[in-house]
Amino acid sequence: MNAIQNIQDRLHGTNALIARYEAALDNPTTAPNDAAALAVNLRSLRNLQARLESQFFELAASQNLEVYKYRLLVGQEAPSLAGVGEAWSKLQAFFASVYESLTKVSPAPGKKPVQSAFQTPELGYAYSFPGSVGVVITLPRPVDVALLTESPVDEASNIVFNLLESRDMGSTARTLGPSPMRAMNEWLGVHVRYRYGADLEWRGASGRKRHAHATYDDILKIQTAVLDTKTRQTTTTTGLLTAVDWDGKTFRLKADSGEEISGKYGEGVIQLEHAASVPARYTVTVVTITDVIQTDIKSKPEIILEHLEAL
Repeated sequence: MNAIQNIQDRLHGTNALIARYEAALDNPTTAPNDAAALAVNLRSLRNLQARLESQFFELAASQNLEVYKYRLLVGQEAPSLAGVGEAWSKLQAFFASVYESLTKVSPAPGKKPVQSAFQTPELGYAYSFPGSVGVVITLPRPVDVALLTESPVDEASNIVFNLLESRDMGSTARTLGPSPMRAMNEWLGVHVRYRYGADLEWRGASGRKRHAHATYDDILKIQTAVLDTKTRQTTTTTGLLTAVDWDGKTFRLKADSGEEISGKYGEGVIQLEHAASVPARYTVTVVTITDVIQTDIKSKPEIILEHLEAL
């Protein structure tokens, strides 16, 4: 047994004793003298737990492991095994999606994106801890990161915490694509379905790196922000403008690629002093606005004509 496994085993035993002592103290039938002795022992156990955790974080850092503490805030009801297991697995899928999108190699023109040489790391179980449903997770850092300004694990971790703080959702969706946002929505969906809150902490040998705490109500708000996230893509193309509806402010264009493009035109794009002839050829700039999470299979992207110039 190596050193880190030894500490993990000691933490398991210590945390189990802490849980037992806490339950005994909460029991109204515990005699006052027994309660006083339990309280003294509990303080000693918590001091031991803190020392063991500090040693664990130091050893994990020396073995090139990142450490996360993930706690489900489950309220008064006992959590179900299905809910706990699904929350853990969806967190793995969420992190993996961010990491894979982040490390995807930009394709050559006309080629599909390819995955980088970095293998997607898997979250590993280290030990559980008292307080709702708490688990400590380890994550190996890529070995070949000497030439990188930032480890992809660090960058992916920061993105995960930014998203949990409802920061940079739109830019993340534009940069990494919709997959991380969809994986996050599925992870949040587990918490909503089972009415869990979440507490996620990223730890290092020198202490806390990032921390996010979200009650069940916070989770609902974060998921709403995810569902409201949209991406905007601006493209310029040439084609035949075939229809313009002045009252409805809509247009239809057949692009030279053969694609049919229709939507609304922006304010001032087509007006009396800047009329558009149909049919006629134009260079057009259009913005396509898409919901990252498709809640309705019939929903379509919003297309807005921003500029047109006669050829």
